[in-house]
Amino acid sequence: MYDGIVVKIIDDFIGKTIIMKHSFPDIDEGIFLTLYGHTVPAKDLAMGKSMKADEIIATLAPFKGLTAPVPHLHLTLARSPGSIFLDTLDWTNIGNPDIVHLIDPSQIVGVLK
Repeated sequence: MYDGIVVKIIDDFIGKTIIMKHSFPDIDEGIFLTLYGHTVPAKDLAMGKSMKADEIIATLAPFKGLTAPVPHLHLTLARSPGSIFLDTLDWTNIGNPDIVHLIDPSQIVGVLK
């Protein structure tokens, strides 16, 4: 969605989640993150890699089994209020409001450039 740096790639229950950090000078303190879940990361994608908004970072992970949902992207927008150790982010602490504040995408998509 935005220029950024890959800070973590973690397993999720369907594929991998890619976590990217973005810099926006007009946003107050904190770290702005996007998380792309249920993916198969591009072969050359790695932690620390800088990406432009128009670059492909992944494809959708295939679903296996007869009861699996159709392939889809799980998109999460988040903000960390302070200094966090990005390498420690995982799905057990992403929902912790002391660490990460989840953002309603309808409030921000199209606003940041």
